[in-house]
Amino acid sequence: MSGGLFGMEEKSYALRIDELKIGDIVLKNIPSISHSAKNDHVLIGNKFLEKFLVLLDYPAGEMILTPYAIPFETNIPTYGIAFVKKDQKTMVSGVWNNSSAARNGLQPGDEVTKVNTMETSALSLMKIMALSLAKDKDTLTLELIKDKRFQEVILHKEMLLPDLN
Repeated sequence: MSGGLFGMEEKSYALRIDELKIGDIVLKNIPSISHSAKNDHVLIGNKFLEKFLVLLDYPAGEMILTPYAIPFETNIPTYGIAFVKKDQKTMVSGVWNNSSAARNGLQPGDEVTKVNTMETSALSLMKIMALSLAKDKDTLTLELIKDKRFQEVILHKEMLLPDLN
């Protein structure tokens, strides 16, 4: 992703973990989103952890994951865009390469004034993110200021990672 997923300056990456072993559990083809890091660690986020009861044992330095019976997806449906609030404006913070957002010319720094006809000034960042992550919608309409002009774009949800062979 050009720009950061959460408004950070670093780039973000989408990847598929081929195999992950947790105790006796073997998981394959797990999608993950991470940001660039100097130590080459991959962050496994909420999309992965929501499948488990997570117990942290701080004195032992352990994280215990007990799986729920929720299947793991092998891809990430997305419009290819991330948002951040800066100075009470909603800005594009990142755009996934080859996504609907990228093909529509969106770039980090573009100001978003409306999401699905709702003024972004009246919406929290959490609400904007919820609209962009809604599982029951396949399009997202944005009004934005780009190159000092108003522009409307319709983004289509697509799978972020290439198909598995």
